[in-house]
Amino acid sequence: AYDPLSCQKRLGKVYQDIPEEFFKLPKKEIQRKSYQNTIFSENLIHTTSFGMVFRSKSEALIAELLYRAGIPFTYETRLILMDEYPDFTIILLNGETVYWEHCGRMDLSDYRQKIFKKLAVYHFNNIYPPKNLILTMDSKSGGIDIDCIQQIITQQLLPLFV
Repeated sequence: AYDPLSCQKRLGKVYQDIPEEFFKLPKKEIQRKSYQNTIFSENLIHTTSFGMVFRSKSEALIAELLYRAGIPFTYETRLILMDEYPDFTIILLNGETVYWEHCGRMDLSDYRQKIFKKLAVYHFNNIYPPKNLILTMDSKSGGIDIDCIQQIITQQLLPLFV
């Protein structure tokens, strides 16, 4: 099951502190707009080889790999579902949209609550893995597995661009 509550239960006890109210959000109409998230633009500090800036090193690395694979994407484009900003929005050749959310600071309770609220909003709007959401996460120590990211791009995304 990919509903947020089931996902949270599989993460283990350390991540069980998310209030249940985050998993009972109403379905909202999806509106796609091409706005770049400019909130806290001073936090856009990680620059890629192609000149785009990102909030986290992990996001910059994912963007670098997407770019090198020739997969077009936008970063933090506004998705009108309670004002959420998916990390990456990828429009496939057939016009369908895939979102990529990278969870970086799962060690922080406030961050976990924000992520699980966002996942609940996605779920109740028919956005979930593996259908149209890619979900990745830093390790407990804050590291990112580049080989894993590359496999996702190679095995899940590139075939959709052939």
